[in-house]
Amino acid sequence: MSDTSDDLGGLLMQATRGMRRRWAEALEPVGISPHEFRALATIDRTENARVGVVAQELRITPRSATEVIDALERATLVTREPDPTDRRAVVVRLTDHGRAVLATAGAARRASQEAHLAGLDEAEREQLAALLRRVLETSGD
Repeated sequence: MSDTSDDLGGLLMQATRGMRRRWAEALEPVGISPHEFRALATIDRTENARVGVVAQELRITPRSATEVIDALERATLVTREPDPTDRRAVVVRLTDHGRAVLATAGAARRASQEAHLAGLDEAEREQLAALLRRVLETSGD
């Protein structure tokens, strides 16, 4: 029996790259990048999101998160407001336009994922999800 761990890693990376490429292409008409989508989603689900929270969720430095938030603010997708619990801090919130873009981008992402996984039936998708969850649980990620 041959050792397929190298092949599996390569296949997983190739599948991930393909999915990311499709996702970026699907987001182009919306006008945001996958990174900006993730930032918007983080801000949307985090009450009183500070730059540090966005940085932590995106696994980037606070300075890089500030740059992403600056771009989102220029695009009128987010606003910075005083933190209601700490006058020295600032929180980031979605604008109505930001919520609409996030909803459109979310639909584009789901359609992109659906197209990427179209060759798998429901049982195969469930099996793949279970296997990937197990890999993530045992890898510590």
